[in-house]
Amino acid sequence: MNRITMRGPVERGVTFAVVGLALAAATASCVRQPVSSVDAPALRGLSDSAVGEYVRAATRKKSKFPAFADSQRLAIPDSTQPGLRLRHGPLAKIVALEDIEKYKKASDFDYDLAKKSGWRPVAGIEMNDPAFPGGFAYAKLGLINGVTNSLHITRDPRTGRWWAKMEPSKQTFAVEWKNHEGDPDLPAGGIPGVARWLWRDSDETAWIRCANGCCTLGDAAELPSGIEEAF
Repeated sequence: MNRITMRGPVERGVTFAVVGLALAAATASCVRQPVSSVDAPALRGLSDSAVGEYVRAATRKKSKFPAFADSQRLAIPDSTQPGLRLRHGPLAKIVALEDIEKYKKASDFDYDLAKKSGWRPVAGIEMNDPAFPGGFAYAKLGLINGVTNSLHITRDPRTGRWWAKMEPSKQTFAVEWKNHEGDPDLPAGGIPGVARWLWRDSDETAWIRCANGCCTLGDAAELPSGIEEAF
């Protein structure tokens, strides 16, 4: 992937999420709410609209707590400048859902191949920027302006590989999972249930706590055989 240059103070290092982890943990410990009684398997078989309403309600509930969310302007190509340059794009807020706190082990994300279900809702992404038209698509991350987008993650029990999908665009992604269990640098209590935007030298993506590790949204990719988009 080509290296890109950002206009303005939006270029971040890979360590952005990690450096802020201890602060987020301290803040989260003060505002963490009781875990919802809605279990992820209860989403099985629900329509896309019903799941969307569940995520919208969960996002609104957590959005008021800054420790669980991260608002940033995403980058879009700047055609007025030579070379590969970016400018500030739509404002997007990624909000960790309470469901993240339920999943203690990597296997809690395993897809049920027999029942064809297993997507775990982990974050809502609010993108309601009036500077961009309703329905504006931020294709790289499968986001749509004017709606609460929802990010869902699952793991293929056959291979141990992780996958994500964005609703309502239904764009699917490969996911990089890193296990931090036993890491001496982790804050007390482990990884907090947060979600953050993550900037790299060459791109931007999302970072989410996944059980005893962290998930980083990768490139758009087709799901493997046996794992379906439906809930």
